[in-house]
Amino acid sequence: MDKVKWADFKAMCEHLDSVPTLYDNSFPNNLLNGRWENGYFFKTADCWNYIKSALWSNCAIAYDTTAGHYCYQPNAELGDWTGGQMLAHCYDRSTDMSNIQEGEFLYLVANGGSHAGVYIGEINGKRKVCEFTPIWENGCHLSDIANDGTRSYMGVKCYAWQEHGKMPWIEYPTVAEPPVVVPPTEDITETPVDGDADENLPLWKKLVIEILFAIAKAINEVFGK
Repeated sequence: MDKVKWADFKAMCEHLDSVPTLYDNSFPNNLLNGRWENGYFFKTADCWNYIKSALWSNCAIAYDTTAGHYCYQPNAELGDWTGGQMLAHCYDRSTDMSNIQEGEFLYLVANGGSHAGVYIGEINGKRKVCEFTPIWENGCHLSDIANDGTRSYMGVKCYAWQEHGKMPWIEYPTVAEPPVVVPPTEDITETPVDGDADENLPLWKKLVIEILFAIAKAINEVFGK
């Protein structure tokens, strides 16, 4: 399978911040919504389906702007992996968030769910992660990541990232070929396989985050970013 160039993947991530999406917590726009069409699986652009669409289809056609879905083509080589399975096949994995490099896969497990994103580097002096989550606003966000892994958007924080690693399906610039991937020893079946950790927050926490985010948006509109 041909690797995806990191420059192409990064451009896609940066573009998604301004593209509409159907990803939210309401049926039928949640992550259970999907359809098969011409051999491709179109699924709501949740936290790791957008990553799979870039890796396992064509970056130029992966995003369906009219339907708010991404498409990808599961096959015998890759299957249709969850975020936990994708992390298990990453190399140079680390829990140290201060040494993360552009293009690395990010992952966390919390509150009975799991969540994923991709680190895209610094923008205006802030380290940014491309992630899909409805916890702040529906759809895609270029969120901030601190050296300790804390993630935030417009100053409102949520669960911290726990681990990162390089994806063997991406061609990273000036990086040597990855070592042979040894089958993971951890039991990835223990990892929550469906759902976003943010979606599983208790109602009171969601309300607190919504209030804080509304305040942050109001301040941002008055004083600017």
